[in-house]
Amino acid sequence: NNYVDLVNHLIKNNYFVIRLGRNNQKFKFNNRNFFDYSEFFEKKDFIELALIKYCSFYLGTQSGPLDLAMLFDKPIYLTNVVRLFETFPKKKNSSSIFKTIKWKNSNEKISFKNYIKMPLEYHHHRFIDNSLDFIENTPEELYFSLIEFLKNLEIPTYRINNMQLNFNKQLLTEYKENKIVINNKDYMDNWFYNKIICNLENAQGSYCPLY
Repeated sequence: NNYVDLVNHLIKNNYFVIRLGRNNQKFKFNNRNFFDYSEFFEKKDFIELALIKYCSFYLGTQSGPLDLAMLFDKPIYLTNVVRLFETFPKKKNSSSIFKTIKWKNSNEKISFKNYIKMPLEYHHHRFIDNSLDFIENTPEELYFSLIEFLKNLEIPTYRINNMQLNFNKQLLTEYKENKIVINNKDYMDNWFYNKIICNLENAQGSYCPLY
């Protein structure tokens, strides 16, 4: 429901919005320019592939279809991110916004700066910690970050700013120095580590400056 304002804004700007997925939570939104393909009675996987391949851009979270959007080199607006180093925006006009992080016991917010510096276990792809809360992006965060994303799509010469460049460099440095591999004998651990390094080294997008 946090996405209603965002979807309305896209429709007002002449976009046709298609929702993908399966076994989704019901989303009561009626508009001739919105189609909930997740509720379609004759779903086909190849149609979802085609929808992602030919879309203007992809909007979503850190889930399976995101890899297809990256494979097809689509601009990506990534929301509700929970893994700081993973799935980093590949294209120059792609951007991400992170969930708000809080300590459960004190309700105190954790800044990006402090979160990056937390022990490497917190950034491992298998790590789950019950002391943290990840709070969904608000409708306002989603809406205003979308406006920034759409503006960047219209600028052929768009490049991320110095603040974003420095942040990207900091992420890469921290990830390399901490070598976030818990078990060196685990093939998947080492593969995942090198995959993230590759993504960070080749990322041209960044986190949204408004966020």
